[in-house]
Amino acid sequence: MNKKHTKKCFLFCAVLCLVLSGTLYGQADVIATFNDMTTGGMRENDGQPAGTGVGFSTDYWQANTSHCKVREDNLAAPSSTGYSIVQTGTAQCVQVQSIHQRRQYRELIHENLVGSCWISFLAKNTKSTNVTGIDFDEYVSYWVNKDREISLRGTNLYVQGSGGTGSGGIDVSSKYAIGETALVLCKFMPNAYSSPAHLQVWVNPNTANGPDGLGTPDFEQLSDLGWGEMDRLKGLGLLAYDTDDHWGGLIDAVYISQGDDAFYDVVGVNLNAYSPSPESGEEGVGVKNNGNVDVTLEWKTGRDDSTSDPQPYNPDIKKHYLYMSSGVEGDTDLELKASLDVTGLNESYSTTLNLDGKYYWLIEEGLDDGTGSANPPGDPNNYVSAVWEFETLKSVPVVTAQPEDVFVGIGDTAELSVSVSTMSSESYQWYKSLDDAVDTGEDDSLIAGADSNTLTVYSAAVEDEAYYYCEITNSSGTTVSDTASLGVKRLMAKYSMDQADYDGSSYLDSSPEDGTAHDAQLVGEVDVQFVTGADGTPNGAVKIDPNSVANAGTWNPSEFSNELTAAFWVEWDGVSDVRQGYLGKSVDLNAGNMWFIRGQYVSSTSMKLMRNGSYGPAAGPLTDDNQWQFVAFTVSDNNANCYVNGINSGTSDFTLGSDPEDLAAPIWIGRFSELSPERIANASMDDVRIYNYALSPEEIAQLYYDVSGEPICIDPPDPAYDLSGPEGMPDCKVDMYDFVQIAKKWFECGLYPASLCFE
Repeated sequence: MNKKHTKKCFLFCAVLCLVLSGTLYGQADVIATFNDMTTGGMRENDGQPAGTGVGFSTDYWQANTSHCKVREDNLAAPSSTGYSIVQTGTAQCVQVQSIHQRRQYRELIHENLVGSCWISFLAKNTKSTNVTGIDFDEYVSYWVNKDREISLRGTNLYVQGSGGTGSGGIDVSSKYAIGETALVLCKFMPNAYSSPAHLQVWVNPNTANGPDGLGTPDFEQLSDLGWGEMDRLKGLGLLAYDTDDHWGGLIDAVYISQGDDAFYDVVGVNLNAYSPSPESGEEGVGVKNNGNVDVTLEWKTGRDDSTSDPQPYNPDIKKHYLYMSSGVEGDTDLELKASLDVTGLNESYSTTLNLDGKYYWLIEEGLDDGTGSANPPGDPNNYVSAVWEFETLKSVPVVTAQPEDVFVGIGDTAELSVSVSTMSSESYQWYKSLDDAVDTGEDDSLIAGADSNTLTVYSAAVEDEAYYYCEITNSSGTTVSDTASLGVKRLMAKYSMDQADYDGSSYLDSSPEDGTAHDAQLVGEVDVQFVTGADGTPNGAVKIDPNSVANAGTWNPSEFSNELTAAFWVEWDGVSDVRQGYLGKSVDLNAGNMWFIRGQYVSSTSMKLMRNGSYGPAAGPLTDDNQWQFVAFTVSDNNANCYVNGINSGTSDFTLGSDPEDLAAPIWIGRFSELSPERIANASMDDVRIYNYALSPEEIAQLYYDVSGEPICIDPPDPAYDLSGPEGMPDCKVDMYDFVQIAKKWFECGLYPASLCFE
């Protein structure tokens, strides 16, 4: 056989050998690969066969929804994970096809799942709004309520519970990307009704080193997970939906097992060489040696698959055949570089390579040919590892820490910095960019004097808001950092809605802090009806009708912050025959919207912050008694709060839209979307404000107080001490009025004998 092979050939061989050598160590207690089902809906009345999967107490998936579908596609874990379970049957997985968030559910045979369990599943999100994972909530329903959930939301890992990740999740984008498949591996330790349940979760770990070699979990809670009393796993929920569209992510190959071999039951046993060093994808490898680098390649000999007398490595492996590419950019051909005797579990090979090289390599395990010698290279009975890759030390500077986004107040100091490793002395030059891209022409400008690894912007102003990057140069060339944004907190737009700030066709933006006026142009051609404003100003507010609705343009107030505050005064005239819209950056109800505020239902007396069918918190109830009310919504860290008259009336998970069509949507005043012109506010509106950051509860209260003059209680004291006030009622402060009430009870005593009360 020719000793020179292409990477494509060896990738095929590697996959083939995985199929031949990949095996389950035993039998998992729960198996759901969906390959024994038919495409389409998952229920009995969808025509599914009975008894699919392993470890379920019911014959069919039980949630009454047609939106959870079996589709023809198998997911494959990244080769770097060492996952080696091979699926059989028709290649299929599960996906939700609906604008609604749906789950599927099935009860487990839970007698076998009392102790610690290992759990694995494969997930693939194709959009940032996909949510893919599992839950262990014990209810037969298609409703998604996030209880006991483990999922990937876009590229964030989410674990529900008071001891979970929080609503924003944990960023694991360094482990996998949108459009790729992720192996999610979990170790669940139930509480047995005596102590809190524990959980560890890894995303795309290297399983080849066994359960003790997984590295630091991406999520770990060894205290109280907050899942309540849970001595075992009793039910399995599937999640594969999208928060703003019909097509969700994909989930496949769910395995759950308990017992001594549980780990290998859910990831398989890989018989090929494993645990490469350098790790696949590693950069900056080697030790400089004149104009080259010295590199030591390390790996572990393939495992023994004997379950009766397992050895540290397979004794039938007699040779290691090492293949490597030339290191030249674009060359993926693999050539036999060394034939090595097996010396033990841990093997290595030292070589000298080029600087700036990208190398591909693999290990072919030469098995015993029956005479005690090794099969020759390329023998189809040999085991072939995955193809690994690494890059050697670069002669140009290497960025080791990229600049990070900063968000500061007007007048504050902002700093961006970059760290590098370099083989010769380096110089720095910072640039300002308007389009979040490096070296893209006229929008990029050199910053005079910004020639160190740290860029300091003193007394930040609106005109400093932009993207920044750094060029680092040494004697061998130049490296460019990633861009980082500098955002400046401020009121982005203020529409007083006064007649004095109306020019006959637009509500004028009078925000004092922003350098750009975002005037809101009316869609109608008749005079606006002005009414008395919330502060009593004649003609100080606008009665909303189809002609007084306005478009403020497609600008994005959250570009540099991913935060938002939308606030306004409203005099509500009651329910109408449509879901009323008030404010929003939106094209349509279920597509092309970043956020919008509307009535929850036709008959609702509250407003909700929404986007693409997802609900945030509700503000209300509102009154229709000709009284002005102040409404505000804030968004930060994927969480939203709503306020009515300065008091927080609700909080919930909420994510601002980020797709291109969301960012390009116009901002509407008086309705919530471009394609719903009839859904307007049945109200008068005043003092509409949009900020690029989430105001604090104190700042919200101040906005209400500035107009109403009424103090409000935003942080109530302990009700055991706030007993009274000037009007005989609790007044949000503890003072002499409360002391009097306490003193009245000072000498009350219920002891027997009564004489003890006076000792």
